[in-house]
Amino acid sequence: MDIGPVNPGHVLVAPKKHYASIFDIPPETAQEVMAVAQQIAIAVKETFHCPGLMLFQANGKEGEQTVFHFHMHIVPRHQDDGAGLIWPRRQCTSEQLAAHARLLQGKLQIN
Repeated sequence: MDIGPVNPGHVLVAPKKHYASIFDIPPETAQEVMAVAQQIAIAVKETFHCPGLMLFQANGKEGEQTVFHFHMHIVPRHQDDGAGLIWPRRQCTSEQLAAHARLLQGKLQIN
């Protein structure tokens, strides 16, 4: 359980072994964390009757990470609960988005 919960049922999922961020965690361990997070999310939804749920995972100071051990927040959400995730939305042309996608594709090895 998170010691400073956003809402009742706010849970953290973290591997026992230390990894500072998503950049350090092995893919197999990241998969295990997500599988556990899904199981807990289902239990949180059923137990706390939340119509919505937010998964949150931050990396690096600029990414709002405050505890430098990889962990995922499972946050039950309710209408008008005062919680949110706000960021400025920038407008991009389809050409700019396609250029960004091409840059990423050059680094990815996904089948």
